[in-house]
Amino acid sequence: MRLESLLAVTGGRLLNDPFVTHFDNLATSLKNVARGSLFIAKTEEEIAPALEKGAYGIMTEFSPTLLDEEVAWITVPSISDTLPKLLRLWLIENPRKFYAVSSTVLAFMDQMNYDHAVLVLQGGIDTMSGAILESAPSQMLLCSDRTFMDRLGISADRFDIPALGAKIVSERLFETSAVINGHYYERLPVAPCTFADFIEALSVFEHLGTHYTLKHLHHISAFDPVFLDAFGNEIPYGTGERVVILSDTTESCNCVNSMERLRWVPRRIYLPTQIKFECDIKISIERYDTIQSLIGTLRDTLKKRGYTLIVGMTRERFFDAMNRYGAVTQPYSTKGLF
Repeated sequence: MRLESLLAVTGGRLLNDPFVTHFDNLATSLKNVARGSLFIAKTEEEIAPALEKGAYGIMTEFSPTLLDEEVAWITVPSISDTLPKLLRLWLIENPRKFYAVSSTVLAFMDQMNYDHAVLVLQGGIDTMSGAILESAPSQMLLCSDRTFMDRLGISADRFDIPALGAKIVSERLFETSAVINGHYYERLPVAPCTFADFIEALSVFEHLGTHYTLKHLHHISAFDPVFLDAFGNEIPYGTGERVVILSDTTESCNCVNSMERLRWVPRRIYLPTQIKFECDIKISIERYDTIQSLIGTLRDTLKKRGYTLIVGMTRERFFDAMNRYGAVTQPYSTKGLF
């Protein structure tokens, strides 16, 4: 990658008149820095180790101390905004094969995949960018973030393959027992509303001839049940009737509609005001503007039995918010007279 091309694509500012004119590779973490790398430094402390490993260039969004005038020192307004531009240039010289799948299918694939021939791209821009830079030319890259791929100028293929033979034998709200390709699987942690996506993920693996496993299968963020006690603490799966169902997406209405089957218990749905909702459902929906306002409402709600669906939330964010805004309390204790 030539220095002049990199500057033209990113709009970066060269701080010195370096000896180097090109870079052999890009590195977003110190472990991947090699001789000839352009290193994307997020902190000042990373720079000296990168130079020791042979970096030919340092790119930052802050003003660095120029430790070596022979290497290129480049600043950009934002690393996150610059990374896709850099990757777009890098992919011209290092093409990769991309496939587009839905986020729900990708979530299942991420749990099941252990074949190095397939790379599942998950996470934010920095994480996915780093994974692409570390990928091998022979790997197939799977991604669900259409916006990210558009920014990279990627033309991603879609899988047009027949689905595996599958039949649901029995189902609960969060579990499915099924016969798949002649094999019986009991009580898979797959919500029936996501079963079609699960089968699509399996079908892709079978089509590609790659290895996968169901041993680490667990509920995905599209419909993730959390069982709580009256004090907001998580309790073992299936041991209570205060259930929060976390959903990070509304791309499928099947899971939202499944709430209508819970006629024997109170049901509640919370939805961010910024998310457009088009699912046809009779249950009333409450909107929330901020995470703090949502948790404030849940303090009283979660003291009562019922199933609460929260859209736009993942497990990690939920428990972080519950602790941050004081929704998790300690059980009351009483002291005797003696």
